[in-house]
Amino acid sequence: MLKLRSRDLPNVKFRRALPEYLANGPCFIEVDARAGGAANPAYASGQERLFIQARIADRGLEKITDDKAHVETNWANMTDILRGRLGLMYDACVIEWRCNILNDDVPVVCDRGTFLELADAKVPEIAAAIQDLEKAIMEAGAALQAETQAVIKN
Repeated sequence: MLKLRSRDLPNVKFRRALPEYLANGPCFIEVDARAGGAANPAYASGQERLFIQARIADRGLEKITDDKAHVETNWANMTDILRGRLGLMYDACVIEWRCNILNDDVPVVCDRGTFLELADAKVPEIAAAIQDLEKAIMEAGAALQAETQAVIKN
């Protein structure tokens, strides 16, 4: 197996204010992350695995003839893929994250499990922050790809 050097990926510094009720005062989430997309080999290979997983789930869905089971299975498949996408973003891109959100009046532990639980939380501002983080990570990767293409053209 080849063991090629990997490029330095630009870092993304992300910060979002969240509703104060989540922390009994000013609340925030901050994330230091690497660029995503095709510029990040770990992210790109994870995307391939997720695509294959989604296609396998779709093929299985085609075999379900009961309407209720079909819809429920489709929802479960979409939820699994979304969790997989967020887990991939965390694993391949997130370097460190911080927040002061309280869970039962105790600050949450800033680890992978909590990050994914927050993504599942039914708090629109948290969902929007995670979507914006993903967008920032992907934009950093796209900018790096555009820069690379410009260098190749010259």
